[in-house]
Amino acid sequence: MSTETPTKNSTSPSPRGDSSHPATNEGDALLQDVRESLHDIRNHLNAVLGLISMMLLQSRDEAASRFRPLVEEQSAQLRYLIDRLGQPGLVGRASVASLSTVDPARWVPALADLYTPFAAEHGMRLQVRVDAGTLRFTTDARALHRLLSNLLVNAIKHSQASLVVLRAAPLDATQPGAGVQFIVVDDGVGLDEQVQQSLNRVLSGQRDLSPQYDRAGFGIVSRLAREIRAGVLLDSELDYGTTVTVVVPSLDTPSTAPVN
Repeated sequence: MSTETPTKNSTSPSPRGDSSHPATNEGDALLQDVRESLHDIRNHLNAVLGLISMMLLQSRDEAASRFRPLVEEQSAQLRYLIDRLGQPGLVGRASVASLSTVDPARWVPALADLYTPFAAEHGMRLQVRVDAGTLRFTTDARALHRLLSNLLVNAIKHSQASLVVLRAAPLDATQPGAGVQFIVVDDGVGLDEQVQQSLNRVLSGQRDLSPQYDRAGFGIVSRLAREIRAGVLLDSELDYGTTVTVVVPSLDTPSTAPVN
């Protein structure tokens, strides 16, 4: 993958605490869980269908060696999400047991590979960049995967871009391993100021009932960000594109955590 990046300025948010905005009652929380699981299942199905389409265009050997592992990865995510539907209250907090050590140099290209065929179906390129000095850090890798998947799917489906870039950069160059900034940039149509402000309210965890824009994916991003104590900021300009910056601090975990 190339490391080309659309020219776009963004302001990095600060990581925020684990304060939450609970649903009004247990029934609302369960309904929200189900809706969000179904939304994520749809995202992964889109990726699987894109991968299968690419497999059909390749030779049998290439399809088996290159795309089958990606389909298996997405299928595993789907099984997990479907299992969640039968376990109310499973989501909400990153426990020590759910933490693992993420290696951005391996993890970010692998995530982008899952959605490259889906992007191609929408007439755009998906590229990745991992800045020098972006070191391993500890987080809930599954929650981070879901968060960034939602941002990538939103950019691919709605931005009308020719290029989407997923970039990883050190959170603090003076503190190796402190965390990572994940930046999703597109060169699409952009958003007007009112919609941008509304979406940033949603991403900060505030309620925003304005009907002007489909916020389903952004609401999920907001909740997942709170799970991993991340900060999220959207910056957009009409006709120039959109940048979403996710600041993910490293969370404490035993040194025996698995590496992704």
